[in-house]
Amino acid sequence: MTNLTVTPEYNDTMEAMTTQTPAHCDQWNVRHQQLLNNDAALRNAICRCTKTATLPAGQSTVTFDISDMPEDGVVTFVSSSPSLSYTGVNEDTANKQLTVSFAPTQTADVVVKMVVKDATI
Repeated sequence: MTNLTVTPEYNDTMEAMTTQTPAHCDQWNVRHQQLLNNDAALRNAICRCTKTATLPAGQSTVTFDISDMPEDGVVTFVSSSPSLSYTGVNEDTANKQLTVSFAPTQTADVVVKMVVKDATI
C-alpha cells in the first residue's frame, strides 16, 4: 500500500459523486487527497510556529527564541504535565526571547510547547 503525498493547497470545490460514479479507488483517492491537502493548508494557516523546550526538574523558567516568530500571532503554551500551568510570561524584545515562568514544584523534566496561531483566523 502506498501513501498519498500531502500538498498544503486549499481547494473548496469538489466534484459530487453520483450513482454513476465508478466505485474505484481512483475516484476515492482524488477526493481524499483534496481533503488531506485542505487539512494541511488549514493547519499551516492556523498554526504558524511551534517550538518546544525542556523545563528541567526543579527549575521555574524556560526561554524561547522568538526571532523567527510572526509578530501578529496569538501565543499559547502547553506542558507535558497536565497539572503544571505557567504563571507568567516575560518578553525580552532586545534579545527576541520569551521567558515562561512556572511554579518550581515539578520533580521531573517537563516538555513545554509554544504554539503561535494566526490571529486573523
